[in-house]
Amino acid sequence: MIVLFVSYLFYYVKKILLLNRFDSSKENLKNSLQHLLDRLTTYLNFYKRSYAILYPVYFCLGLLFGALEKGLDDFLYRLSQPKTILYLVLLAGVFFLFTIWITNWYLKKLYGNHLDKLKELLNELKG
Repeated sequence: MIVLFVSYLFYYVKKILLLNRFDSSKENLKNSLQHLLDRLTTYLNFYKRSYAILYPVYFCLGLLFGALEKGLDDFLYRLSQPKTILYLVLLAGVFFLFTIWITNWYLKKLYGNHLDKLKELLNELKG
């Protein structure tokens, strides 16, 4: 967990510094906007992919903690039953789809207006 925390912290600080370095006075405004749009899009894609990987890890950690709480023998006995496996697969699917939907919604709320504004400004410069 500490390794994940440090790696995400490093990545986020690096990306925020890149996004804050936007300075239109040193290069073409159109190119600057395009670079800023590309950086923000790359950041959001990384965020989405990383959580698509981490959500199943969180689910498995939840199962592990449940196994530790119930006892390993009882957990393995319950896990050997087809009904429990089906229930866990359905729960994992719903959990994964819901969390991906929440992540996409959250990112749209957080950065959607900024991306739309950058695209609009870029289209105005092209036209």
